[in-house]
Amino acid sequence: MLVNSEQKIIRALMALSNLTLLALLGEAGNILAQSTATLMWDAAAASGISGYRLYQGRASNNYTLTNSLGKVTSATISGLSPGNTYYFAVTSLDASGLESPFSKEIAYTVPVAAGSTVVLPASSGTITAPFTLTNGIVSQSKTTSLSGSGRAAYSFNVPGTGDYLLSANVKAPGEGANSFFVNVDAEPSDPYMIWDIPVAAAFTNRTVAWRGNGTVDSSQFAPKIFNLAQGPHQLIIRGREAKTQLGTLTISPATVLPAPWQALDIGNPGRTGTATLSATSGAVAGAGVIGGTGDKFRFLYQPLTGDGEIRAQLGALSGTNANARFGVMLRETLTSGAASAFIGISPDGGLRSQRRLTTAGVMSVVTSGATGVSNQWVRLARAGNVVTAYKSADAINWSAVDTGTMSIAANIYFGFAIASGTTNAVCSGTFNNILAVP
Repeated sequence: MLVNSEQKIIRALMALSNLTLLALLGEAGNILAQSTATLMWDAAAASGISGYRLYQGRASNNYTLTNSLGKVTSATISGLSPGNTYYFAVTSLDASGLESPFSKEIAYTVPVAAGSTVVLPASSGTITAPFTLTNGIVSQSKTTSLSGSGRAAYSFNVPGTGDYLLSANVKAPGEGANSFFVNVDAEPSDPYMIWDIPVAAAFTNRTVAWRGNGTVDSSQFAPKIFNLAQGPHQLIIRGREAKTQLGTLTISPATVLPAPWQALDIGNPGRTGTATLSATSGAVAGAGVIGGTGDKFRFLYQPLTGDGEIRAQLGALSGTNANARFGVMLRETLTSGAASAFIGISPDGGLRSQRRLTTAGVMSVVTSGATGVSNQWVRLARAGNVVTAYKSADAINWSAVDTGTMSIAANIYFGFAIASGTTNAVCSGTFNNILAVP
């Protein structure tokens, strides 16, 4: 029988000197299988090695899966989830069962294709009491304040900067058993980051919403949109009400806009807006106010260099606040006080042309009577330094509503703007027959 000192020497000889990771690559360097990777290691220096053991986990030095291998120096791992980070280490074994120390640990973040979703099993996070994990489901048995609640933290990666939605399979069996606290990249706060979940006896996929995002008249508040930078993030879920149950989580793009369109909340409108777009139609939703010396609104836009125009047929506007606006806009920059021009509709059926000639200048308004709140054609055109706002009933006969000189940069932005007239609510609008030139 080996004494302790002899065992230490043999185990040191059995230790692996190198562990490397290869993502399987297809043609032109594309990831062939995002859920698959290959590990390779050098053979142990000691004689009598009978095999190797591969360890895998979701946290550093915390391995939850073990795979006993033969006398091989590579292994292909499959079933890995895009956007998740995995940690690996390998040991060697001799015929007596003596096992070496762990090799150097290696981490692998599975690539995520643009526009794809990230799936996080509830069990993949770091779970802290009073949360418990049972059969892959996270819950706590008592109702707590935020400070005394359970904590589940999930690391993930997103492939590109943009707006993302968080959804999860959840079970909310009754009133008083249907909420969590939720946030990304920071601890959630009480009460605005409470996620109230519609009551259901069975597990149901729900989209995360904050109390501050909607009204109590809604069965589920407006979805919370997280604007995330490309790269790693952390999702934090805290317990609140007893017996609310959390299953698999999904992070997915809120919208996938066709190039070169992008969407952004300008200023601080108070609520996160949304935007969707197809080849010829789309929809926007947003809060805030367009006017004064600075705007707060949702902007669906693309860049414009030199002369150009944008036109569309405006559809329904959901807002009822008298200061709500929905239409087409061009602006010099994406800052709140940028020089800009706008023509669109308001809930009272009025058509309004608004423009701000200089940065942080006061926006002027030209009204053009009642047109009805839907099916109105609007158009903004720039030719040199002259910007003209038009209206039409048929997209054939156009009438100028407002025209004037704007001394702005050659490189600007134009698109669709919407503001609810308040920072406390969101309104939405639809549009069709888009033409953006060039």
